[in-house]
Amino acid sequence: MKQKILLILVCAILLILPTVIAVVSFTEAQNEPVTRRAVSLVEMSTPDGKDYTFEKQDAIGSQMQDCFFDMNKQSEPVTSLLSPVNEYAVFTAVYHSYNRTTEYRYYFTQDPTNAYFSDENGDLYHIDPTAAGLFLSSEYAGCLFPSAAQPVLSVGTTSTVLPHTMVWKYRGYNNEFFDASTEKSDQILTCDVTGGLQLAFDRTPDQLFVKMTAPDGTVVFNDVYTAIDPSFFTDNIVYDVSVTAKWYETDDSSNYGEAVYRFNANVLSPAVFYMSTNETLRYGDFVIISAKNIVDSSLIQFRSEPAIAFTPTFFEYGGYYHALVPFSLLDEANNNGALDYLLTLTYGGVTQELNVKLQKRAIASDYQNTITLEMVQTLRNETTIAAFNDAVRESLTALDTDIFWMRDNMLLPPSKRNIRTGFGLKVILSAASTSYYHEGVNYYVYAGDSVMSCLPGKVVYVGETALSGKTVIVEHGGGLKSLYAHLSVASVRVGDYIQKGHSIGIVGNTGFCTGTTLHFGLYVFDVPVRYYNYESDGVSLADPVAEALGLLKKTDGA
Repeated sequence: MKQKILLILVCAILLILPTVIAVVSFTEAQNEPVTRRAVSLVEMSTPDGKDYTFEKQDAIGSQMQDCFFDMNKQSEPVTSLLSPVNEYAVFTAVYHSYNRTTEYRYYFTQDPTNAYFSDENGDLYHIDPTAAGLFLSSEYAGCLFPSAAQPVLSVGTTSTVLPHTMVWKYRGYNNEFFDASTEKSDQILTCDVTGGLQLAFDRTPDQLFVKMTAPDGTVVFNDVYTAIDPSFFTDNIVYDVSVTAKWYETDDSSNYGEAVYRFNANVLSPAVFYMSTNETLRYGDFVIISAKNIVDSSLIQFRSEPAIAFTPTFFEYGGYYHALVPFSLLDEANNNGALDYLLTLTYGGVTQELNVKLQKRAIASDYQNTITLEMVQTLRNETTIAAFNDAVRESLTALDTDIFWMRDNMLLPPSKRNIRTGFGLKVILSAASTSYYHEGVNYYVYAGDSVMSCLPGKVVYVGETALSGKTVIVEHGGGLKSLYAHLSVASVRVGDYIQKGHSIGIVGNTGFCTGTTLHFGLYVFDVPVRYYNYESDGVSLADPVAEALGLLKKTDGA
């Protein structure tokens, strides 16, 4: 009987023992949550934005948990860090014990003697160098060593392709090589390319092999990257591409490895650039550069030799991209009146050169003897010029992608009167013994004359300055602007959409002028440009572009 009772007691104890142990462990975890027995999971965030989970039942997870517990245990309390906090890489570890989470922060450098952590109360501890060295020897400390960063491959204009497989070793703690943590993907991206595969590594491989397979399964290329024939990229086609990159180990290398990348190369027809005119220009003129087969216009690279003080902005219209390129009076001065310019445009694997010829400009002088010294001192001085520039800068430099002038492109003069002062003339103010170059056109006008918009557009500025008087600026799109100054009345408001020939005001005698005056300025962004040859019947802007595009289409069918 006694044996039976004893057996029942033993069984009862065995049944309730797990519950007792669980209660005791739970109670201990509430009092001391960061212990080997209490913690089941550790979540770590690295300074470079990566997250890792270490579970107790997993071999690697258990090993990393032991690493953290050893650092916690083998430490001494301190009052401050040895170095400024911004010199440390900060790792966050969140310990999970039953229903509690506890966050510790670990401060590391590449030096194991300079390692610390702060607990949930913010108390700071110095980690024993041996324990810190174990963490620095793990792959999770790779962000402390720049050489651990895996190479980045970009394909085409924008696509970043992750490796399908990769082995990457870096020289880290104690000058030893470690396996880096790498980011891989099985996803097969489709990358737009033009003129070639356009492979770009941030760390150049020592060897680069490429295999290209056509849609019908034929392997069209299997060799080193530099041997690819450009003729593979003249027609629209999609290749299945495999790239094998190798970085060799050398005595002085800080990293080495091998990676295989997979992607589809969507070959686009090569970019083509065309200029609106091949005629000889004068300083103050501008050309229109059009481009076809462009996916991302921000990647068009432009260079001029000699350099011009302007960076073209391409805008889309009709499936093509266009940019206005001025050759300004400033370029004439900076380049000593150079007569030949070589424009180089690059997009994808295509580089094209365009030649621009200019003729020597005869600079005439316009003596203004009726302007008094008092007028100059009051209306045209450094202060009034700066105030004018400040007032109109935003309106002139903004880009409107609604290209009004492409639809109604015959540029008409704002007045039917004759021109009094032309573009680029040297205006001499006799009374003040000063001069300046005229950046627009002045007309002989009569009081009451209406001022007409030279092109369709949107009114972006209506205001008055001491220099320009009552002024209106109209945006025609793509960077082309027109300015009308010295008005007596402005009959439009900012935001108005107007057609070509629309009355925007009445001529006047406001600002720096003598008598009734109309000043008309044409701008490419904030660069003053010449109103061509001032034909009375207008100047076509878009016809040369249409002709250029027509020629390109003919070439396509040739």
